[in-house]
Amino acid sequence: MTHPKAILIKLLKSIGVYSWQGVIGYIVGAMILAYGGIFYSQILNYATLFLNIKTPLWATIALIVLCCLYTYIKVAQILSKLNQAGQPSKSPPCKTILFTIDDLKWNTKIYDDGHFEVDRISICLQHDLTLIRANIDYYCPEYIKKNCNIMIDHIQYDLLYVTAKSYIDKEIRNKKC
Repeated sequence: MTHPKAILIKLLKSIGVYSWQGVIGYIVGAMILAYGGIFYSQILNYATLFLNIKTPLWATIALIVLCCLYTYIKVAQILSKLNQAGQPSKSPPCKTILFTIDDLKWNTKIYDDGHFEVDRISICLQHDLTLIRANIDYYCPEYIKKNCNIMIDHIQYDLLYVTAKSYIDKEIRNKKC
């Protein structure tokens, strides 16, 4: 075990070293600021002269074209790397099947990896028309002409949607499609 006196001496030495480094830092910083002020006005004059040099129009246009070309090439490289990295394409391979449940047909996309999506809006079985949502009801377009009796409020429709998803899931699991 180290003696407390040795620990105290070591601590005082480290404090002294850090203090000395701080003093040297302040002295060097003050010298830079003092002598830097002399050259500041000259540097500022040279910078304003350089920035006020007129460039020809062709050089400006060439610079803009080169920047656009560079950006286009970089974006193309990034996109090609993403496609090569095995990113899924915009439309993964799937098959679309219509499932009939009650008086409605449900358009379902079944993907190769096994998951599926059921369209939120169903199709009238009798008229083969997509239902229309108006306020809180879903109805067949033929309902207006009094040729169809399908009109469902949104609460019952949500229940039908969840039920249809359940039946569709069962059929997919049983490999009937």
